[in-house]
Amino acid sequence: MLACPRIAKVTRRGALAISAALITACGGHAEEARLPDKWAIDYKHKPIGQIIREIGTPQEAATAKQFMNWVDSTPNGRRVLKLVCRVDCSANEIPAGIIFLVYRNGTVEPLRAQTLL
Repeated sequence: MLACPRIAKVTRRGALAISAALITACGGHAEEARLPDKWAIDYKHKPIGQIIREIGTPQEAATAKQFMNWVDSTPNGRRVLKLVCRVDCSANEIPAGIIFLVYRNGTVEPLRAQTLL
């Protein structure tokens, strides 16, 4: 039994709001944590070749490991768009997933991770 029954349960939405507040408090500036306009496209049903034509060539293409990364450096860290491939990252392949990550300088764990596809 809870000692304070009036305390509301933390919902998923509440947890996300708390996470966003902590990110900002820990140095994740709002602008730097935002998805860059050049990456803000509709990824649904698009083959990898079309995505590359729309947002440019990835800075890291580890097709043997089945992923590609676009990296955008910021004054306090970097933003990464990670495209995960199903097979070999060919131009006609539809990605298995796309994740937007925000890292602060000197950290390994992302401050923000958002699934785009």
